Amino acid sequence: MRARHLPFPIDEKARRFWLSCYRKALDDWEADVSIKEILWSFFKDFSAWMVNLESKTEEEDGIQK
Repeated sequence: MRARHLPFPIDEKARRFWLSCYRKALDDWEADVSIKEILWSFFKDFSAWMVNLESKTEEEDGIQK
């Protein structure tokens, strides 16, 4: 899966956006909470593994914390 995504730039910002979409989908899904939490744990770990670019620093992208 990672090799298929390497042509696409994925940084921490993209990861967080992707995770927010999945969080909303899980929240809207009428399923057992324990199943949703197992999936959420997987998505968090999996998405961290898919990041293939370093995030820009706040100075580089003009964002301050």
